[in-house]
Amino acid sequence: RHTDHLIRIRKVSQARYHFELAMANFFAGLSSLGILFLSVVIFVFSQGHAGDIWKLVPAFLMMAINMAIVSFLSSTLSIILPPFLSGSISVVITLVGIFYSLFFLVKDVLGGFAGGFFKVVLFLFPNLHEISRSAGEFMGGEMADLHIILKGLLWVYIFAVLILIIKRKEA
Repeated sequence: RHTDHLIRIRKVSQARYHFELAMANFFAGLSSLGILFLSVVIFVFSQGHAGDIWKLVPAFLMMAINMAIVSFLSSTLSIILPPFLSGSISVVITLVGIFYSLFFLVKDVLGGFAGGFFKVVLFLFPNLHEISRSAGEFMGGEMADLHIILKGLLWVYIFAVLILIIKRKEA
C-alpha cells in the first residue's frame, strides 16, 4: 500500500502521480483493445470486405471511450480503497455497465422499492452497453449517436476530475 513513497520523496504531487498512473492504465488497455481490433481488421480483410475496414476506426474510438471509463473508474477507486476492494467494485460496476439494458429491463419489471433501487443503481453507473451497441450499429451502416458518445466522455471527465481531487490520507 505504501509503494508510492519513492514518488512522494521526489516532490511529485499526488494528483499528477495518480492522473499519470490512470493514463498509463488507459493506454495499457487501449493497446490491448488495439490488438483485438487488429485481429478484426485481419478477419474483415480476409473475408473480402476491405472497403469496410475504415468503419473500424470510429468503432475503435467509441470502444476506447468504454476503455477510458473503466480505466479511470478503477484508478479513482484505487486511490481511496484497498486493492482487492477497488478491483472487486470496478468489476461489478463494469459488469453492470455491460449488462445495463438487462438491468434496465429488470427495473421496469420489478417496480416498487426494488425497481426504485435499480433506478438509482442505473443512474449511478455508466452505460457501457450503449456505447458498444452504438459502435456495432455504426459498423452496420447506421450513424453513430453523438449523445451516447458525449455521455461516455462525460463519465471519463467525471472520473478524471475525481482522480485529481481525491487524495490519499497517508500521502
